[in-house]
Amino acid sequence: MHYFMKMVAVVATVVGLTVVSGSAFSQGGDKPKQEPPKTQPKPMDKEAKEKARAEHMAAFAKAFATLKMPLTEAVGIAEKDRKGKAHGADVDMTKDGKLRIEVRLLSGEKGDKWEEVYVDPATKVVTVADKHDEDEDEGEEHH
Repeated sequence: MHYFMKMVAVVATVVGLTVVSGSAFSQGGDKPKQEPPKTQPKPMDKEAKEKARAEHMAAFAKAFATLKMPLTEAVGIAEKDRKGKAHGADVDMTKDGKLRIEVRLLSGEKGDKWEEVYVDPATKVVTVADKHDEDEDEGEEHH
């Protein structure tokens, strides 16, 4: 019996050392690598912002001169297509330099649904703005 107790103690010691050494190795060896901090783009200085705005306004003015569809026509098309009542409209320019007419509507059976649509002045096609477009436009100015 005494021999059996010694063997149990030896096995317990070996198992204990294995567990302890294994956890020590896993803590040191399997440690996830830390990624370097992501660099934030430098904010534009005031002069660069003014220059970018002036360039944007010049491009918008040039494109706006070619616009053939009045806002009233775009509003009428959007209201008819979406069965809503317009409460606002703007002309803005996409990142690729194309003009689009944005119409904000109250629609739905009770006139309680707000939606934003775009009317393509060339094709007179109405498209509903997706959530991404709306979020993207929050930082932009309308003209």
